[in-house]
Amino acid sequence: MTAARNFCQGFAEGAVEMALSYAAMGRQDRQPFCLPTPRPTHDQALSQLVAWANADPKRLDDTPVVGLIRFLIQQYPCPRPAAKHPAAK
Repeated sequence: MTAARNFCQGFAEGAVEMALSYAAMGRQDRQPFCLPTPRPTHDQALSQLVAWANADPKRLDDTPVVGLIRFLIQQYPCPRPAAKHPAAK
């Protein structure tokens, strides 16, 4: 059980770091997800992921990394910048 848990945590950490690294090379206002501070524990995040995946069985057809990133995008959306209004004349 310990090895499986460690593998799962390592996989998730790698996938998240990969996604954030790719995003860092692009526009900073278009991050795929924004992890909260403080970050959830591994157990909290895993429970959320399992509940999210089980809420729609079609999600279980995704590859693990795609499913994880989709979960993060939906669970931890980035705040949108305030719209700029043209100055009144």
